[in-house]
Amino acid sequence: MGTGSVQTGGSDQSIYAQFIKSWEISETFGLRLSTGAAALVPDFDEIYGQAGITTSFYERYAVFANYDGKSFHEGISWIPLNWLTLSFLMVETEFLAISIVLKR
Repeated sequence: MGTGSVQTGGSDQSIYAQFIKSWEISETFGLRLSTGAAALVPDFDEIYGQAGITTSFYERYAVFANYDGKSFHEGISWIPLNWLTLSFLMVETEFLAISIVLKR
């Protein structure tokens, strides 16, 4: 469960719940599937389905695709150092977003 706000050309606030199942296929390959539902706050009258798939390679690379009930978002992640993760995401399959995560 969580809350978030990501929308191009505007602002929204949503609340969501997801179920996630992961498999380690081999030492170098993993698969994660997710499904869930979200609603915009405060308009809980419309529920959006969510889905996602992530494949990971060598625990440092990932390719993912997510559907948020309206649009698709695809991307890749790379962990070059244990404290650094770089991600590149195509929001709504149109707008490039870059994420840099630093861990302590």
